[in-house]
Amino acid sequence: MNTGIPLPELAEIRLRRQALRMTQAELAQKAGISQGLLAKIECGSVTPSYTRAQKLFSALEGTPARPRNLARELMNSRIVFLAPEATLSETISSMKKKAVSQIPILNGKENLGSVDEKKALSILAASKNIPFTLKKPVAELMDPPLPEIREDAPLSQAAILLAISNAVLVRNPANEFSGIISKTDLLDYLARTRTKTFRIVPQ
Repeated sequence: MNTGIPLPELAEIRLRRQALRMTQAELAQKAGISQGLLAKIECGSVTPSYTRAQKLFSALEGTPARPRNLARELMNSRIVFLAPEATLSETISSMKKKAVSQIPILNGKENLGSVDEKKALSILAASKNIPFTLKKPVAELMDPPLPEIREDAPLSQAAILLAISNAVLVRNPANEFSGIISKTDLLDYLARTRTKTFRIVPQ
């Protein structure tokens, strides 16, 4: 057995990984081992060799801490959306089925518009022929698009946008939609993390 430089306790691996906001998959890849093996090491069911443990701690030490309070931390990756050709009836049905209060209208990477419960209700209230209106394409009735931010945008930016919008869409580095943030998401996050560093600062 290699008895080189003493290493920290193995329990430190999970604690340090979480402090760096790394996933098991990310650390396993950096250390050149499988995620399954890392999971067993972290739960204590497997004791790694000195060399393997050294690689894990080296990977942790070489990883910079990620900034906290970013959009990716609270976004919901399940985006409920509709295409512009969907009818108002389908839009209302989707909001009810998916338990959401607003739906973005997307076409690939294009953010075309949005419809929320208030908008749908006002359209039907003003309609002189509700069955006909329900069959109209949502593209003819939708509100302007939801605002957008990047995954690495600070939560303060999301908070500013949520003050004027029901939700915010999130794009990843490939410019694809990767998530959505609602006012409830932000409130739940702040209550859950009890963060003391979050501030709403004009961008």
